[in-house]
Amino acid sequence: MTVVCETLPDRPEMADTADIEARWLPERQVSQPNTTTDRLRASKRRVTVVASNEIPPHPNDIMHKYWYETLTRLRGAIIILFSLCLLLALSLGVAMEMFFSVLMLPDISARCIFGTVLVPLILLCTAVLVDEMLDLGLDAMDMPCFGLFRATVTASLRRFCPTWSTRSTEICLIVTFEVTPILTGLTCMATSGGGYGGYVRAVLSGYVIGYMLVGCILSILYVAVHIHVGHSPISEARMSVLWHHMGNLGTFEEVDWDVEQMPEQEAAAQKSCRRVLAWTAAACICQVLVLAIFALWQNFAFLFIGLLIATVCLAMALTVYAPKLLGKAFWLTLAFFVLLTVGLTVGTTQTMADEGASFIPTALAPGALEHGANLSNDNDLPVSFYPTNLDRRHAGYPICGTTWGNSNVTQVDRFNIFDLAMLAKASYAPQDMTAFALGAMFNGTDLGEFTIVANQPDDELARAVVVDFPKQKVRAIALRGTAISKDVYADLQIYASIAVLQFVGHVFPVIKTTPRSVLETLIGKGPAQALFSDQVSALKTRLANVEQYNKEAAAKGYQTLITGHSLGGALVGTIAATLGVEGIGFSAPGLRFQVKRMGITETELQFGFTDIEPSNDLVPKIDEQRGMVEWIKCELSPLACHNLVKTTCELWSQCGDPRGRDYRRLCSKWYSSDMLNH
Repeated sequence: MTVVCETLPDRPEMADTADIEARWLPERQVSQPNTTTDRLRASKRRVTVVASNEIPPHPNDIMHKYWYETLTRLRGAIIILFSLCLLLALSLGVAMEMFFSVLMLPDISARCIFGTVLVPLILLCTAVLVDEMLDLGLDAMDMPCFGLFRATVTASLRRFCPTWSTRSTEICLIVTFEVTPILTGLTCMATSGGGYGGYVRAVLSGYVIGYMLVGCILSILYVAVHIHVGHSPISEARMSVLWHHMGNLGTFEEVDWDVEQMPEQEAAAQKSCRRVLAWTAAACICQVLVLAIFALWQNFAFLFIGLLIATVCLAMALTVYAPKLLGKAFWLTLAFFVLLTVGLTVGTTQTMADEGASFIPTALAPGALEHGANLSNDNDLPVSFYPTNLDRRHAGYPICGTTWGNSNVTQVDRFNIFDLAMLAKASYAPQDMTAFALGAMFNGTDLGEFTIVANQPDDELARAVVVDFPKQKVRAIALRGTAISKDVYADLQIYASIAVLQFVGHVFPVIKTTPRSVLETLIGKGPAQALFSDQVSALKTRLANVEQYNKEAAAKGYQTLITGHSLGGALVGTIAATLGVEGIGFSAPGLRFQVKRMGITETELQFGFTDIEPSNDLVPKIDEQRGMVEWIKCELSPLACHNLVKTTCELWSQCGDPRGRDYRRLCSKWYSSDMLNH
């Protein structure tokens, strides 16, 4: 019995199929035109006839024989892919946080220099890790499993210890791979709160963390040994020979192959040091020039391009040192960083409110000058709208019936959602128009008597407007959202890491699979926070000493309310949780993964914060919300849905304003009379 089959490519040491002459059995005749041999003859394809006693083992038999390697291939690929996505997101997030932190500094300082130097290094390390982890992931799926990793580690260690064996490397790899998750799980269980459920969750969480550590350890080690091996021709040749003869994982086979000395190639490699120094010097000169010009001209585009050029120079130096280290994945990672940074910057900039001298109040109170004036195009909207006798299907949003403020006053003297929206809108008015904005939106209502306690300058980060309402015994603090470049940089400094993690999470569920406490620690305790921690602290406390205003209000018997939109809304949530006061945000980004950075707890946030979230607004979907969330309908573009005026008009169209304000001037852009309360 004989079998006719095509020759399959095998390990690299096998001869190519094209060099093997076809061998035909002489006794086989073309008597049956449908046989495999006849069809191959008819197609004139070259084949090799294999005798039945030479048929290779069935693939299933091989997989079952090396069952440990089969299981490790599956686990190794998942672990490396998971670690790749997590490290990519965190590293790029740290680089962006560092970059925008430098932009927020008022002048050149030691921290500015240190941050500028770190950004290219972080980018380079990130790109190298991505490139090498892709190779490591493919190596984990290959047979033999982790063959390239074992060969590279062995070749590197033999430069220091010539007797180091492939068997020793394999034992160390298996111990690290299997023992680390178990030890981490037991450690987490020992430090858990107790109880059967707590122990189980702690062990599972620790096991996941352990595999994260394994992925990171193997990846960083692989990068280090690859750089070491790549600079030495003899080590690189030794690595290639070892890989071609590497045994299956778990068999602990010793590879006795080696290579002879290569003095000429080693001497040539030593000469490359001059080019390495030249590229490194070019990177340093580029950074010095960037800092010198940045001291005079703090421009986003200039700093960004300068640091990218420095990163490329460092990459060229590393390529000269280890020619086969960087591949296409390096440049793809760099391009991904550029697109992500520019995209987030442009997207955040688009949310900036452009009020200036053209500030228009969202609505006019009954006591305002043009309340009820004739308009050329008002889409038949009524001057005032407040439906009564509503059935359950058309009762508007639940938030419309909620009130805030001093519990000892009448219901009409308590603040509704529209009053808070007007206060948030007033924070966007120029400093010299703040009194006009508040008067236009409150005169003639029960809140018409007010006093402006503080009115911060327009160039202040998330400027605050503090207003006292004596009749209601309420002090309201409104925090402005993104309006100037400082606000943009603050947004990106705080939310860059979680935004990148969420973006990567669409490809691989890194957020869902990573324990929440780990993500909170990684996001809140990173190198950018260690270097620029005072900026986050200033972001929470700079706003006109909110805590002091709260103490003054309490001394007068006043209740404190805090409101804000976008970035201001996120700060409202932080301050409300810190001080234990009522906070209402509009389109605020989430704070779930920022709690450690902001020094608050989820419980404090849930008890004190309310957020209004339009359905198609992307800003509140950054991070995750905690507290009470009121969803409202918005089917426009994400930018339009983020508009505070559009949010207020949507609330008014479904609930009506009991203060009798005139919303026609701005709300007629989106609504007509037949859309009210529908």
